[in-house]
Amino acid sequence: MFMDALLGRSSAVRSVAVTFEPIAPERSTREVEAAITRDRADHELRRRFGQSETARQRQARDATRRREWELATGHGEVRLSGFVTVSGRDREDLRRASSQVLEHAARARLELHCMYGQQADAFTFTLPLCRGLR
Repeated sequence: MFMDALLGRSSAVRSVAVTFEPIAPERSTREVEAAITRDRADHELRRRFGQSETARQRQARDATRRREWELATGHGEVRLSGFVTVSGRDREDLRRASSQVLEHAARARLELHCMYGQQADAFTFTLPLCRGLR
């Protein structure tokens, strides 16, 4: 539902694609172990200087521990990449549609970046290659 603002009703012509790339378990384990070590070092440093831990820092630490637990129980991690192609009849229509899509993405708390110089490659990311069963 978080993408509803981007995918919902709009006058802009756009295509959206999301890809999932599995991350090697060894890499995930290394990264989470490094994150736990960083969290512990940060916590100890804050304790030494008498600084209290913020709610955001506690949430980040808990998320890292949850991630470690999930990896230990056999869950895998994936990297997500999303792509949005915006189309228009002319430059002005394209500008308007792009602004509208950026606004909708911001409402969905998504940050979009233009792929300057990579438009041809980026366009292929949202081509309708698989149309499902008929």
